[in-house]
Amino acid sequence: MDVLITAVSRFQKPTGICRSAANLANCLLLQPDITRIYLAVGEWQVNYFQENFHLSSDRIEVIPISIKNSSLARNWWYMTELPRLAKTLGCSLVHLSYPVPVFSSLFSVPIVVTLHDLYPFEIPENFGYPQVYLNQAFTRLCLANCNGLTCISGYTFEQFRKYFPDNRKLSTIIYHTVDFKEDEPRKPLRLMPDDTFVLAVAQHRKNKNLDILIRAFSKLKKGGQTTTPASLLVIVGSQDSETNFLVQLANELGISDQVLFLSSLADAELAWLFEHCRLLVLPSSVEGLGLPVIEGLHYNCRVICSDIPTLREVGGEQCDFFSLEGDAVTNLERTLTRVWNSPRRIHKEDLRFDKRAISDQYISFYKSLVTAQTSGQLSELLPI
Repeated sequence: MDVLITAVSRFQKPTGICRSAANLANCLLLQPDITRIYLAVGEWQVNYFQENFHLSSDRIEVIPISIKNSSLARNWWYMTELPRLAKTLGCSLVHLSYPVPVFSSLFSVPIVVTLHDLYPFEIPENFGYPQVYLNQAFTRLCLANCNGLTCISGYTFEQFRKYFPDNRKLSTIIYHTVDFKEDEPRKPLRLMPDDTFVLAVAQHRKNKNLDILIRAFSKLKKGGQTTTPASLLVIVGSQDSETNFLVQLANELGISDQVLFLSSLADAELAWLFEHCRLLVLPSSVEGLGLPVIEGLHYNCRVICSDIPTLREVGGEQCDFFSLEGDAVTNLERTLTRVWNSPRRIHKEDLRFDKRAISDQYISFYKSLVTAQTSGQLSELLPI
């Protein structure tokens, strides 16, 4: 079986979406039935995919797509050129790493899409207007034309059923996996070895609630909390709609020199941050999965999460939680103080995120689609 994974996106530096596509490719290497993995990325993405994501296997072929890096050009490529590429490569299946506009009638093989979240419907303000209407339309088009979809959490699966109750395509839950094992942790250049820091890993979007974390950190610093002597708050994530607001907020609170914004880090640098942070905090109002929780627990971090369904699903009893109800800033400040001096936990490996188990789930899902395609019963498959 040959699989074509698409990851053409606007990002010129590594992001979570890019990392998940690369992790999928490496995860599939565990399956001997998969002989070739094609990974289609924009020409502007090739260097960071090859340098950061360990795509060294001779079974993985990175295919540079030569188009303009614009929304119109990318979406046109997905609608018109991707079917031609799939036919030229002779692949058995196409896996879209996130929802994009496609038409199933142009493909002769099954199409799978990974559904990370339903943000365009849950939190449209993340995208702004009228842009969000395009995001919603493309998501609808993709889900109507794909043959199977994998949701990255039970919560995302529930939201899919909520917003698309009549969609009866083959669907299942397959979690993301953590794949840092080949990396020797490396300190990011802007940090000193003796820095004591609180870590957050999140894109600068409204639902990530990074403003709550910055305000809580400021209260700790100004309140003279000697029990939480963090020298820095380190926020790792790509810039987005909230970036200017967050930078301005840190300035207004007088802690701009104590809030360090980082982005586009290599896996080795992320690994170092997880290993050395005093606390990892995810204060989100909505999450599709919360991959940093899985990564943090892998490195035995003390993890503090907002009390929302997804993070409860992923973190369970291994995390500490604070409420977003009432005064969320004070709630987080108190939780930071309480957890700061707690022992560093040795976390149990969660088999839901085991690379081998996830790889087995993918190959089973793929085979059911390919078999149905061969027998002419693809339209009759029901959700798992």
